[in-house]
Amino acid sequence: MTEIFGVPTQALFGQLLIGLINGSFYALLSLGLAVIFGLLNIINFTHGAQYMIGAFVAYFLLNKAGLGYWWALVITPFVVGAVGVVIDSAPTEGVKVIPLSEVRSGWPILKNPANRHRAVGFTPEQWHYVFTNTFDDEESLALYERYHIPASGRVFWGSALANIHPGKDDTYVDYHNDSRPPLLFIVGKQDHLFPPKVGHSNAKHYKSKSVTEVMEFDGPHLLPAIPGWEAVADFALDWALKHATPAPA
Repeated sequence: MTEIFGVPTQALFGQLLIGLINGSFYALLSLGLAVIFGLLNIINFTHGAQYMIGAFVAYFLLNKAGLGYWWALVITPFVVGAVGVVIDSAPTEGVKVIPLSEVRSGWPILKNPANRHRAVGFTPEQWHYVFTNTFDDEESLALYERYHIPASGRVFWGSALANIHPGKDDTYVDYHNDSRPPLLFIVGKQDHLFPPKVGHSNAKHYKSKSVTEVMEFDGPHLLPAIPGWEAVADFALDWALKHATPAPA
């Protein structure tokens, strides 16, 4: 059998074909998301978190509740859509608590007005202060190399201008919406970007009849990466199952 670089041609071309198929899939997915968010004028970074909550719910239903696969598949989307669990949030419009650590965290982006309309990244040192301040330098750098990507500066600028710009901005929330699902804010006690006092101020602005709570855990802004993250996930899942309500039709 003919080989290329020591690999049988059949296996090599098979892997190349799989790579092309996967690459095409992700390209189409990215294009679709870009079109959707561009038309809706919305930036969403929570897909991974939403998928993980769904995975935890499905795991619980399959292994703890003893439900079958198809029942878990049907119930999971309703549970995920019936509550809101916010990990490492951002201040919404009307929240005026601004700790110095939050200012320092956003300064690499806010120092240049042009950053509002382009993607901006952090240096490893800035990343360590903003996201991984409870990790040592080696762990922080490893997380930086794995997770860091430049993101839209509009997120930071929208939050910074929300309380001085007339009209409703990107961070506007209807605090009096009684039909919204229950909402849980999970905050890291050592978080520089979204300190606990900001989380509590966020929660106090919600005046609707629906449940709004805040829970603090030891850790930085990147809570899902801390040792013992399972405790955070278990608490979020238990809270979601306890407070889940039918999603509005």
